[in-house]
Amino acid sequence: IIGSNSYSSFNGKDEFNMAIKLLKKLKWKFSKIVTNIIPLKEFKKGLNLIKNKKNSGAIKVVFKP
Repeated sequence: IIGSNSYSSFNGKDEFNMAIKLLKKLKWKFSKIVTNIIPLKEFKKGLNLIKNKKNSGAIKVVFKP
């Protein structure tokens, strides 16, 4: 797994804070894309959902510790 961070600034404004404000404002819209919440101990199951998204219908899988 390789992490990345692309947030910087746009027109002198902090992009990360802009993104957080947008997510808060449109929270109800983004909640619809989380299709599965899987316990972290079932990580392999979650990966299979993602791998077979055409059959599973998974869009966004969230792993809970």
